[in-house]
Amino acid sequence: MALICDQIFNEACILANGDVVCSCIDSQGCNILGNINQNGIYEIFHGIRYEILRQKINGSKLDSYCPILNFNCVYKRSSFKKFDNPFKIETIRLETTAYCNLKCPGCPSRCWMDSENSIKSHPRLGSIPIDKIEKLFTDTKDTLKTILLYNFGEPFLDKRLLEILRLAKRIAPSVFIFISTNGTVMPVGWPEIIIKEGLIDRIIFSIDGASQESYGKYRVGGNFDKAFRNMTEFSKYKKSYAKLIPQLEWQYILFKLNDSDVEIKHARELAVEHGLTLHWLYTHTDGNSQKWFPKSQEYNELEEMIEYSCGVVEPGHGVRHIQSVKNGINNILSKIKYQPFSRFCSSLVVDDLGMHVATIKIKELSNSVKHDEPICGKVRLHNLGQYTWQISGKDMTRLGVQLLDKSGKLIALDFRRIDLPMPLQPGESAEIDFVIAGVQRSGEYILRFDMVREYICWFSYVRPYYVDKRIKVN
Repeated sequence: MALICDQIFNEACILANGDVVCSCIDSQGCNILGNINQNGIYEIFHGIRYEILRQKINGSKLDSYCPILNFNCVYKRSSFKKFDNPFKIETIRLETTAYCNLKCPGCPSRCWMDSENSIKSHPRLGSIPIDKIEKLFTDTKDTLKTILLYNFGEPFLDKRLLEILRLAKRIAPSVFIFISTNGTVMPVGWPEIIIKEGLIDRIIFSIDGASQESYGKYRVGGNFDKAFRNMTEFSKYKKSYAKLIPQLEWQYILFKLNDSDVEIKHARELAVEHGLTLHWLYTHTDGNSQKWFPKSQEYNELEEMIEYSCGVVEPGHGVRHIQSVKNGINNILSKIKYQPFSRFCSSLVVDDLGMHVATIKIKELSNSVKHDEPICGKVRLHNLGQYTWQISGKDMTRLGVQLLDKSGKLIALDFRRIDLPMPLQPGESAEIDFVIAGVQRSGEYILRFDMVREYICWFSYVRPYYVDKRIKVN
């Protein structure tokens, strides 16, 4: 019995030098499974190294520790999930370049970009020939759903990016292409070309600040005005050509250095002025913001806003904005603060409040377990929202379990996850038998069950509904 990583069954992560690794967690290429410059992706994916990896993970403990990479991995989170064999690649994470023009603290790219010598000799650097990328897309086109054209490195530094995007859309027209960028590098004319030809479905601009002073403290070497201007160029051409894609998101990682009331207010004003979707992202790295947590004054002010808004959906492209039903949008924005969030979840500055609605009923759960035993139970879920709960991809939705002490104090926000057996359409229900890793220390605890839309929010942060169950660990 073990927690496993679904990435090693349905996703391939390819570094800029062609090396295939388990996921983006292996940023240094510690466990190389093959190289697409030498072998086809499915030859690698069905090969002996992948098989050894899967066997070791399947035989590991029911916790997040990875015996391959020798540390806790956030992707080691599924249990008893069935995958059809031979395994199919549904997602490709393709790093076309490992070079970056910024020197952000904590980013692994600093390890191979610190000096001129490392730039020339580091094994993480390289470039996959276009014909190998074309073969990669061709070999996976029948099962491929998503291409993540980023990992470490700035994708717009690759002058071949337009060619790669066109290849992907020609070979697999229905594939969802997702890019994350720091926004500071943008060849002239590219925003209009990308919009006009519909080459990207979603772009995240990582701009952590609303002024050069705060932004430059983390995005070392970056220019706020240039990054923001490039982001709004896409917004301008979307309006000009009346296009629904790409979805544009301004991602703002919260640090102590950029979380002042003045800075946040200015960011919200800029987002409204330019019609941008602004996401706040919490990080667990050094210097992270400590201001915004559940039950704070800011959280209470957020809850007051709920009655004034409803979600607006563009068909096929998810939630895009919120429409006021009582007071004006400016009145809403004057009230809203942050939503609390986990390491894996960001929250919209104005969220899709009509979307995240569920009922959770725990039908079976042991009241007492031994500290070395897993926790078993049965839960019934009902989708009361307006979008489908997907089991993979950008809208992946799962049942999350938070761990609290007996007094209700939060111990672990991302304690465990429970996968859905199938996508759930609006109005559909499912009963799930689940097994999750237990608590290591004896004592009395509370397990809080709450739906979570990965990378967006916990449902209870939008509507205060969750289920608490007390459990004694002997």
